[in-house]
Amino acid sequence: MKKVQLIGPIRYLAYLLVAIQAGLILVMATFLLSLLYDKEWTNIQESPNGQKIYLKNLSQDRKEDLLQLFNRQSELTIITSVKNTETQRNMIGVAGSANHFPTVSILGSTLVSQDDISTLLTHHNKYAAIGNVNGSINEIKEVPSISFGSSHAIVKLETLMEKNGSVNGDYTIYGFANDNEVAMFLKELSAVTNQSPEELVKSQSGSNSIRSLMSIYLFIFSAMTMVSTFVLFLSIAISSLKNFGNLLLLGWSKVAIAKKLFTPFVLLALSIVPLFGVSIWYMSGWYVISKMALSYIFLSGLFNILLIVLMISVACILVFSMKSIDAIKGKIPTKSLYAIGTLGYIVLSVMLVWSSVYLDGPMKMVAENIKTSQQWKSVSDYLTLRDVLPGNDAGTIMGSSNTLNQDFYDWYYAINQDPSVFIASTEYMSQEILDNYRSVAIYESVPDRPFWYMTYSPSYLKELGIDVEEAVIKEAESGVKVYLIPDTYTDSEKANLIAWIKENDVMSITEDDIATTFNEHKSFKFIDYHYKEPVFNWNTEAKGGITTLDAVIYMVTPENMHFKQSESLRVNDLSGFIKFKDEQTAEKYTTDRYLTQYHLNDNKLKFVKIEAYINGLQKDLKQMITWFLGIILGIIGLSIVVLLSLAYVYRLSNNERLYVSKFLGFDFFKMYKVPVILLLLLWVIEALIVILFQSNMGMLLVGIYGLLQLIIFYFYMSRNDIKQLLLSIKEK
Repeated sequence: MKKVQLIGPIRYLAYLLVAIQAGLILVMATFLLSLLYDKEWTNIQESPNGQKIYLKNLSQDRKEDLLQLFNRQSELTIITSVKNTETQRNMIGVAGSANHFPTVSILGSTLVSQDDISTLLTHHNKYAAIGNVNGSINEIKEVPSISFGSSHAIVKLETLMEKNGSVNGDYTIYGFANDNEVAMFLKELSAVTNQSPEELVKSQSGSNSIRSLMSIYLFIFSAMTMVSTFVLFLSIAISSLKNFGNLLLLGWSKVAIAKKLFTPFVLLALSIVPLFGVSIWYMSGWYVISKMALSYIFLSGLFNILLIVLMISVACILVFSMKSIDAIKGKIPTKSLYAIGTLGYIVLSVMLVWSSVYLDGPMKMVAENIKTSQQWKSVSDYLTLRDVLPGNDAGTIMGSSNTLNQDFYDWYYAINQDPSVFIASTEYMSQEILDNYRSVAIYESVPDRPFWYMTYSPSYLKELGIDVEEAVIKEAESGVKVYLIPDTYTDSEKANLIAWIKENDVMSITEDDIATTFNEHKSFKFIDYHYKEPVFNWNTEAKGGITTLDAVIYMVTPENMHFKQSESLRVNDLSGFIKFKDEQTAEKYTTDRYLTQYHLNDNKLKFVKIEAYINGLQKDLKQMITWFLGIILGIIGLSIVVLLSLAYVYRLSNNERLYVSKFLGFDFFKMYKVPVILLLLLWVIEALIVILFQSNMGMLLVGIYGLLQLIIFYFYMSRNDIKQLLLSIKEK
């Protein structure tokens, strides 16, 4: 017996939408789980057992005094955090004791324990971290990264203050036995901060920000898919009306017809829950954390099944509620169909325009991150100092000797002429730093505007393509401090900058410092320089820009160093001075035999590739690009699916008129004049809106979508039109 098939090829489009909707709802479940995940991290500072402290309007020079005070509190756990709202990266700083640190756990799994915090606080590496802080090189324990969740890392409080460039923030302190201990601590803290105890416990005003753009787009996609699925179910129900009357005459009930039409879609929704659920559980990263998360994802899959059943029920009620005599005659409720279809299409168009306009900001951030990644890729194979053991130079580490600094200086002096040996270090002198200099009157002169202060060796300047006369390089090598000043500075700005540089460079020089020609003669040379190309500034944050045309470059050589530079030769992090261009150069100058000449063999110098410091940045970038490419393709793809379903409905409800028009020789535009005009009108309205909002992303998406919908509408409506015409004549 031949199998009864009531639905044509349009059923495959419906299958696709059911699968997409299931996937989106399951992804929404993982998003809700990510909220729970982030809340557990937020609770580190929100426990009612903690004492909240608010430090505000403090300059960075209070850091050492604060750290000394905090480190004396051996029984207290002191916590603060800094969150980048753009990258959703949360860094937590901790000091004191690990005994009161709130355990971070979720769904029965412990992510961070007090033992982990104890290991962190006692670790010899100053930059040790639980979790990934840009790079994995300092990571002592991995923190799982989940989709939609923030990236979390815990570091020593000293490191957080250094990386953040500020001591201000909300602090939570655990371990006070009674109110008297709190009062005594506040009194000590007040003496350091010059804030009254009352001010220290007074909450700062906060501001709300959008936690994640992904939540908005997931909602939009889910809504678009649901509307599309419902419209398609409605069109499928209506398409069955041509057989509806005959089936009723043959004794079929309306319920039996509905079951025959829609049971396959319910079965599909049911069957894909295990497959999609396990896949999303794994790909989202929850498999590392908890198996219990899988049950939450499965529950959302059951919700999707109920939603599909509800959509089918409503579609059947709207269509099959018509009188049996009308069904037998093949009458279609055209007005209701057009009203629902048009409303759905308008809603989807509004969502498309709104989301495309809203994408401008995120896509700009993606573009900036791509640029950041490309710039960092050019130096990712460079090597920078990672480890320096105290060896026989513990006195230098403790500050009572200069031996290790002298050894490093002698070693660098011997290798600095190699073109593959660089000094490259940068610092951004922000407006906040400059304002602080003015407020505390450290310097008589302070630069007028923020700038990048770059310390680059002649070899690195050549690597960058910055041309400096050989005579000027010779002066720098003879002990003159040479600075390249941007020619964009006014005379007044230049005068203040030069005065500050001179004051800063001669400040605190003593006879105990490493002997250099500059320390003896204190000579300067300032050169106006026009930057033809932007200069890479080694910035790890895309927000601040990765290149600049206003860099102030100090051309460093061994003879024009003072103590700040000579001591920086042994800094062992990304901001450290010495860089090797390749592994061969690093191996050449770090063998035990070579280092023994400069008494550094006991310090076991270890250089690593810079990519180890920035692989976190690369990972964040890949995730961001993946998500936003998915958003763009999803918006366009889903909108095309909606258009096909609406075109199907239009063709279904106007088939006789269209076939007659084709038989009479009408061209495409005459046959479909009304829908084509409506499509063009809607396209113009969408374009005007995105132009009004000056949205580049909106103009691109609306332009692509407008062309695609016209092309797809043309090919879909003209496909097999002759065949359909002959079938229509045969049926008559």
